[in-house]
Amino acid sequence: MTLSHEAGFEPLSRPSTPELIAERLREAITRGRLAPGQQLGEASLAAQFEVSRGPLREAMQRLVAEGLLRSERNRGIFVVELSDDDVRDVYQARKAIERAAV
Repeated sequence: MTLSHEAGFEPLSRPSTPELIAERLREAITRGRLAPGQQLGEASLAAQFEVSRGPLREAMQRLVAEGLLRSERNRGIFVVELSDDDVRDVYQARKAIERAAV
């Protein structure tokens, strides 16, 4: 049995490894499991996620771009300090996204 192209199926979307890592780090930051100002060690995190440093670096750069992490030249990557307003904004955004997903 073969399916015609007119069946209307869309390709499956699978999150990449950096996307999965970024989501876990994002959740840890917003839930307070990673403390504000805490330095994130690449080697340690790569070992915990059981991935190479490449995908981890990509995930962390995504979070730097989102403003959840900050990169300091020759020092490393650190968790930013979120104000109460920042935390509210994060939860409002998640609420809107999760409602749309349902």
